[in-house]
Amino acid sequence: MEKLVPMLILASASPTRKTLMERASFSFSVVPAQVDERAIEAQALEAGADGRDLAGLLAKAKAEAASKLHPDAFVIGADQTLALGTELLHKPVDREDAARQLDHLSGKTHRLHAAVA
Repeated sequence: MEKLVPMLILASASPTRKTLMERASFSFSVVPAQVDERAIEAQALEAGADGRDLAGLLAKAKAEAASKLHPDAFVIGADQTLALGTELLHKPVDREDAARQLDHLSGKTHRLHAAVA
């Protein structure tokens, strides 16, 4: 009897996460999850969550969204947040925004919270 191996899905559009999976020699598909990250963030912050909590909530939401599309697959959701104190920073929209963020972070302690679900 042939053993069936469940499909492995990375529920992320991150090129870096895809590269990490490839370097680990996993056979997988990329299915970027469609979730409203800002809505999840707003609800989480209203409930008292911090950047660490939010990273976990976003990773879980992405995994759950992809799992609904592929219920027989093993799905990995991942996300990260960048916090400067209680301020959460988002992906820069362009090079100028990236430069502003780097200037804002310069010389200050910040935290990058990563989560996998």
